[in-house]
Amino acid sequence: MKGYTQTRILAKKGLLPSKNRQKSEEHRSANVIQFSIFISLAAAFVISPILGRKIAQDDEFREKYVPDWYDFRVKPPKSAWTRQELHDQIVEVERDMRERAIRGDFTPDKLDELKSSLQPRSDLSNEDMELAKKYGWGAIHPGVDPDDFDEDDE
Repeated sequence: MKGYTQTRILAKKGLLPSKNRQKSEEHRSANVIQFSIFISLAAAFVISPILGRKIAQDDEFREKYVPDWYDFRVKPPKSAWTRQELHDQIVEVERDMRERAIRGDFTPDKLDELKSSLQPRSDLSNEDMELAKKYGWGAIHPGVDPDDFDEDDE
């Protein structure tokens, strides 16, 4: 009740601001600032995907308007192979392996020499060596166990 009477007294004295009076210049300028911030954020929200796609797809636009320090694209290496070059190299390796097999480079004696010449890496611990021996990680072909081939079993 006290609030009601105080408000009524202020209204009679003319000290209570009217609800219908004109807004002050400060109030209008605050509204303009808020509206301009809203418009700029909305424009940035709408334009950013369009601009991003343009930067990503258009090389001329990127070179003209985007500085080098802002370019985070992964550049392909200079010596990247084409599919055809990679295919040709694989075919050449297969042909070389076939020719070596025909010449007899993969006889059991030569494979045993190769196995004995392969030295384990020096940075492996004894535990690593035991695990490699247990699971066959160091073997040339892990699926083939030398003890499985007994010639007299035939």
